[in-house]
Amino acid sequence: MYYNNENDGEYMSNNTESHKQFYIATANLLNFANPNRTYYENAPAYNDKAYEHKLRGLTDLLAKAHADIIAVQEVWDSNALETLAVSLGFKPEHAVIPLASNDSASIYTKGMGAQNTPAVGIISRFEQLETSLLEDIAPKAIIDVPDIGPYQRFNRPPLVLRVDAYGQPITVITAHLKSKRAFSYVTKMVTY
Repeated sequence: MYYNNENDGEYMSNNTESHKQFYIATANLLNFANPNRTYYENAPAYNDKAYEHKLRGLTDLLAKAHADIIAVQEVWDSNALETLAVSLGFKPEHAVIPLASNDSASIYTKGMGAQNTPAVGIISRFEQLETSLLEDIAPKAIIDVPDIGPYQRFNRPPLVLRVDAYGQPITVITAHLKSKRAFSYVTKMVTY
């Protein structure tokens, strides 16, 4: 419900012509990559059958959200994300994932997709106004991790996408922060 001053204090439902709404979802796609692409040396690549199975499963899961914007994590290839976007009723160009680009003109990947660590992306039905990556951490937010040192750059840069949602610019950020691996290393050092 929202308050509408034009109708003498009358409360109105959100579902009116003048009040637009949209849905946002987020999902970790768990190493979503093109078929036959090795993303980690110790993990087997998806064969065509495994890729299609994963694509169907992700499509079935995400379709239930009826989202207009989907923030995703752990994607290795833009082609895979574009295929997922299309399976959900989006267009390929609705998928934004610069650090996993399969476009040979990409300044980040030279067309090889994500390297060494998966990337984050956003799928949006709305017009894209601006895209950027948060690579450096603001000086006042830098923390000193014991036995590792100052954490000054994101290992997996968050993606910032500004879109026009029904005439209103909004900013969406997706991040996949460093996992427990750094702390696992510290624990191993302490236990030996």
